[in-house]
Amino acid sequence: MSRAMVMTTWCSATAKGDPLRESKLLTNVLQPAAEAAGLGRVTWHQFRHIHSSLLNDLNVPVKIAQEQLGHASVATTLNIYTHAVDASHRKAIEALERELFVVLDHSGLQTAAGLDSAPPASDRVN
Repeated sequence: MSRAMVMTTWCSATAKGDPLRESKLLTNVLQPAAEAAGLGRVTWHQFRHIHSSLLNDLNVPVKIAQEQLGHASVATTLNIYTHAVDASHRKAIEALERELFVVLDHSGLQTAAGLDSAPPASDRVN
């Protein structure tokens, strides 16, 4: 598949079906989408960081992100372009709490129902 065909297939096109220029794609598609998502106004460089971070948050293999971003090494993708998404911190803490802080019933035994319905330990502290 040619690069032009990929661009036409994956990106917004003009009324003639030609790919949008980079500046038009940024101002007409990516920036409005980023603003609607609460990310504010983004640049192409910021979009690369967002792209890498969201792929990481979606558990996409880092080798895929590296190739999509065109980096020579996975280290560049992970150490420079990938940032933790705030919601992921919360999910990680809650998963850790489920493993560390077992919910016990009145007899002192772990109950499956208790594990599913109990709030995270961090919500019960303080």
